[in-house]
Amino acid sequence: MVMRLLRRPAIVLIGLTLLALVIRLAMIDRQALWADEAFSLAMATGHSLEHPAASADPQLGDFVQSPRPRPARELAGYLRHDTPIASPARVIRAVKLSDTNPPLYYLALWGWTILFGTSDATLRSFSVACSTLCMPLIWSIARTLMGLRAAILASLFFALSPLSIYYSTEGRMYAMMWLLALAATWLTLRLREARAAWLVGAGWAACVLAGLHTHYFFGFVLAGLGAFLIISPFRARRTFVFGLMASTGLLALPWYLGVPSSLSAWRVTSGWLEVQPRGFIAWRAWVDLVWSYFAPTGAWGDWGRLRFFGWGFVGVALLIASMGRIRRLWQPSRLILWMWLAGSLLGPVIFDLLRHTYTVHVSRYVLSGLPAALILLAMVVASLRRWPLYICVGLICAMWLPGTAKMWASEHRVAEPWRSTGRVVNVLATGRSVVIVHSIPSGVAGVSRYLKPDMPVAAWVGQLNERRVPEDMVALTRGYERVILVVTHALDAPDVENAWLDAHAKMAGNPLRQEAVLIYTYDMNQPSN
Repeated sequence: MVMRLLRRPAIVLIGLTLLALVIRLAMIDRQALWADEAFSLAMATGHSLEHPAASADPQLGDFVQSPRPRPARELAGYLRHDTPIASPARVIRAVKLSDTNPPLYYLALWGWTILFGTSDATLRSFSVACSTLCMPLIWSIARTLMGLRAAILASLFFALSPLSIYYSTEGRMYAMMWLLALAATWLTLRLREARAAWLVGAGWAACVLAGLHTHYFFGFVLAGLGAFLIISPFRARRTFVFGLMASTGLLALPWYLGVPSSLSAWRVTSGWLEVQPRGFIAWRAWVDLVWSYFAPTGAWGDWGRLRFFGWGFVGVALLIASMGRIRRLWQPSRLILWMWLAGSLLGPVIFDLLRHTYTVHVSRYVLSGLPAALILLAMVVASLRRWPLYICVGLICAMWLPGTAKMWASEHRVAEPWRSTGRVVNVLATGRSVVIVHSIPSGVAGVSRYLKPDMPVAAWVGQLNERRVPEDMVALTRGYERVILVVTHALDAPDVENAWLDAHAKMAGNPLRQEAVLIYTYDMNQPSN
């Protein structure tokens, strides 16, 4: 049966692509949005969230803290299109004010959400579409470098990898970055073979420019591809290749000239990468980055003993794979994958050295290298004979099942269960109630998204230094019988509201904790003893 399938590669590719698509569509709405995804919607709809309070212009959709509570639908409106719809120029303005990433993903998402809406599923469906388009490129690259068996395995691994599934259903730019990195890699291989390379070169330049305007760490992918073009023999003249790279850099220069000032600008969440994680050891963090490509839990963190089972699976798989002809992986044409992967893995190290940050502790900053890692894994396994190959593939797929199962079972991402928080708050809000959300702006808008539309909500963003106790607490709670304080994604800003409420109201029951969300309920005009 396997041999018959190998004679029908188009059917296999279609089948694997459908498998990947079905898995991702099933996962697309399992969890509520979290802060970064809410931020994506805000940028794509032209709403700046992360600016200093003095820079806010409400007429241009900037986030502001009102002196009185506002209906939840108004705060959730930062995650929807205005009427009239914001222009692309306003989207770029919001990105410059709020984000440290380039604007292309948000502009693409702007068009996508105009067509299909701003629901949770619609936001993530753009990433699903990008990851689905990755499948034929992964297939083609793997087949070009090592044949049909490697193409099948690389496509299968990308379809089933928990890390791939997670970020294929994340409302961020990572799936788009994969697509552009794969397209640039595919065109690099074509450029290496072409004699008349003008058309291929134009496509390569377009993909690279798009990647550089999607995420700054795409530059490390480009470094790997550029190094491959420089050291590898190819038919096109070297002067053409150098000219192509130079002209592409010049075209990217206008945006990148503003990068230093953008990175140094104050934002609500600025500085979080400069805080040393507890127990941080640089070399161990880097090893964890490599491991993250194959970990059974994907982006869901460590499961204690499951980590050792995962290492055992990988160890057995590599032991079996060692029986293959691994030296074939180091042939000149295949160096492109190693250079792509090396650029992705060394990028955070270089960035940390220059910026004195800890990006090496955050696995998503090496996501650009995931397709290269999975293709290399497929090429290792493809070098095996039949039964060792079947065993190895079975072990890898079995190792990944727990991570996918956990994704399916969970209602939230990154310890931010905002949808279930909304359900709880909607039940607790009896009589005349007001909700105070102590968070960053995307957290305020995100929690409000899951509340009843008419629910009065007050934003309390400590980093903006606008709120004062007792003045603001008196103004925000006046006329309400019950106050519900929700603390989520506060980034260590102290919830000084709690002390005031303890002195001027009576706590109704114990605080509720849902992962990293705390919910306090107070009845007013009943001071506690």
